[in-house]
Amino acid sequence: MSRIIDADAHFAEPLDLWLRYIEPKYRDRAYHVMLGKEAGRGQVVVEGKVSALFPPEWFRDVVPLTMAFGQTERILDPDFTYYDGIPAAYDAGERIKWMDAEGIDMQFIYPTWGLLWEGDIEDPELAAAHCRAYNTWLWETCSPYIDRFVPIAHISLRDVDSAVEELRRVAKLGMKGVFIGSRPHQGRSFGHPIYDPFWTELQELDLPVGIHIVVFKDYMGSDWYRDGATSEVMYFSYMSRMDTRLAFNSLLYDGVLERFPQLKVVLVESQSGWLVEWLDGIDHRYQYLGRLSGMKRTANEYFQRQVWVSVDPEERTLAATTEILGADKFFWGSDIPHAEGYTHPVEEAKKHLGSLPESAQRKILADNVAKLYGL
Repeated sequence: MSRIIDADAHFAEPLDLWLRYIEPKYRDRAYHVMLGKEAGRGQVVVEGKVSALFPPEWFRDVVPLTMAFGQTERILDPDFTYYDGIPAAYDAGERIKWMDAEGIDMQFIYPTWGLLWEGDIEDPELAAAHCRAYNTWLWETCSPYIDRFVPIAHISLRDVDSAVEELRRVAKLGMKGVFIGSRPHQGRSFGHPIYDPFWTELQELDLPVGIHIVVFKDYMGSDWYRDGATSEVMYFSYMSRMDTRLAFNSLLYDGVLERFPQLKVVLVESQSGWLVEWLDGIDHRYQYLGRLSGMKRTANEYFQRQVWVSVDPEERTLAATTEILGADKFFWGSDIPHAEGYTHPVEEAKKHLGSLPESAQRKILADNVAKLYGL
């Protein structure tokens, strides 16, 4: 039987993870969550004060989004708490039981709360400390089950020297990949020369870098939707995916993929149906504006050489997309335990991949991601 590898899964970190794992000098400023006495209530605390990004009145909306896997009917339940998710959300042993039941051989592990703090922490030194703390916890959690879990380290680009140091540390531990948030800092494109040491180190270490959505207050379209929106959380939950697409643009336009031809980039949780139109649109403009960019070849060429995409199981357009771009660049993710994930993700993925040749299905379900990360 062919392997099944889930390329985008998440653990629900302990709410005091950073209090316990961060270096003592940062502990009084560490990100943590304080649950309220009333069900569904709580507050996020960072740098000794309530989060500006997640005020207490948002807590009841955000928690079900992160934890209601398989319980979508409870998304609007005011009594849903952080610990009402499935047992596999919190415990590695329970996760393996769930994987066995679903027929999943390996999972790539990304964070949950770790996707939320970058929009709250401006201090580069403090951001780097949060990454070190999380990555240490993640390795401790996954390493006893390293034949089943692929821990993906979190790297902040707020301080490039610290980012390079952490790349070297996690590679030495044995981690096979890292991710960065999809939003730039201080208005800098990912193609800014300040980041070149980071791309250089990734290339030398041969570590793929995932670009994953993270929470920022000024998400794409926030100025349009904030005033009078029924639920800003609803808008954010989809519009934030645009950040990954724009990050991809910056890697193309600003010549990162040209200057670092061995760099391996993974676009995570941003779907795939947009890619054909997006790549062709860039290439049309490249014909007459290419000299204004750092590109030396077409977007489609860079994509085929250096970019992979983690797709959602339910994407109806995937079969058509692979007909044009090929099946070698895609793999799938369950997004467990987040609300948008599917209770039986393998079944869902196979249903939507069923029209593809068996060889293409094997690639998307396991072979592509295994080859990219050297599993």
